[in-house]
Amino acid sequence: MIKIDKLNKSFRLKKVLENLSLELGAGVYGLLGPNGSGKTTLLRCITGIYPEGARSITFPSEQDTDGFHLQMSYLPQNFGLIDNLTAFEMLCLLSHLKKIPQSAIAETAMEALRAVNLEDRADDRVRKLSGGMVRRLGIAQALLGNPRIRLFDEPTAGLDPEERLRFKRLIQASDPESLTIISTHIVEDIEATCDYVIVLLKGEIAFLGTQTELAQLAEGLVFLVPETEYTADTDTFVIKETETDNVRQLRILAKQGEAYSAFSVAPAIEDGYIALLKGFASAG
Repeated sequence: MIKIDKLNKSFRLKKVLENLSLELGAGVYGLLGPNGSGKTTLLRCITGIYPEGARSITFPSEQDTDGFHLQMSYLPQNFGLIDNLTAFEMLCLLSHLKKIPQSAIAETAMEALRAVNLEDRADDRVRKLSGGMVRRLGIAQALLGNPRIRLFDEPTAGLDPEERLRFKRLIQASDPESLTIISTHIVEDIEATCDYVIVLLKGEIAFLGTQTELAQLAEGLVFLVPETEYTADTDTFVIKETETDNVRQLRILAKQGEAYSAFSVAPAIEDGYIALLKGFASAG
């Protein structure tokens, strides 16, 4: 559905994406990477906001590029709206810009509001909405017209747990023939919604595969160790700390795990992701 061939993007002398190539078909992809890895830049190239995308990214051959972009939606990290419009009016305007037929605009807008639990706020002006509600309105606009490609940049930032769950259900109900990319720092969101995971490090693809394949990168490297049994060194990394029955435990990565073999546990996708980040494992 999307083919990216040797995509490069720089800002002045700083290279953000370098010789990046990948192909994405239908499905839900989670895009992981630390700050500055190029996630937002990649999404902006796909949308055509940055012209480098037009030179390196192709869409299905039966669609011209301009026509295909009408079937694409994008929720940026910083989503701005017209303060004086109501939520309903804003979605109607965006539906018009998306070239949704005039006769279907009102129902399309209300359907999107219902999907994000904002139907009762339809007549509220945007300036009166909370930050979380504006974020949900941003998700709503990305649903308008059932686009074939949907790009979300940190979609659950600022959402409470109930609305994060609602977003996950929306994604799970996606058309199986569509393509969704979710850029996020929240690994739990990817676990709940994504078929595939892309890990972007320093502008390059470090991993592309299933959740299971990402977790397997940390096979034999993950241990749940009582704090009293742990000795910090350069060959270990603490992923998280937990406490059970007043016993503090550390979930760690260890390159040489012999000392912790009694505490070995099965890896999760967060373990595989951190193993890539910290150089404990490689996808190749």
